[in-house]
Amino acid sequence: MATGKKGLLVVQHNNLIESRYSLTALEQRFILSLVSKIDKDDEGRISFMRFSLGACTPTPHRMTAVEEFMTGKEPTLELLFEGGRLLADKMIEITGRRSSIIYKEPAVQGLFVRMLQPVV
Repeated sequence: MATGKKGLLVVQHNNLIESRYSLTALEQRFILSLVSKIDKDDEGRISFMRFSLGACTPTPHRMTAVEEFMTGKEPTLELLFEGGRLLADKMIEITGRRSSIIYKEPAVQGLFVRMLQPVV
C-alpha cells in the first residue's frame, strides 16, 4: 500500500491477486504492466483517463491516443474493443512488427478489454 500526494490510497486488490492463477504467465506479465485510472461523470461518460503500457514496449509508455479516444464517451464493450485495437496499433508503432507481435497484439487487445470491463 502507498499513499499519494493527494492522500489517495493505492492497493493491489485481492481479486487481481487471486485471479492471476487463472491467467497464463504471459497474461500475468501483461496485466501487471498495464496501469489505468478512469473517472466517469454524472452521465456515465469517461471524464478522465490515464493509461500506460509497460511490458509490451521497450520502456513504459503513456498511451495518450487511447486516453483521448476514450475520454468523453460512454464506456461500452464496443468502445473497449475499439480502444484495445487502437492500443495494439500504437504498440506496433512504437515497437515495429516483430515476431512477438503474433501473441502480443491479441493479448494487449484482450487484456485491455478484460481490465476495463468493470467500468462498463
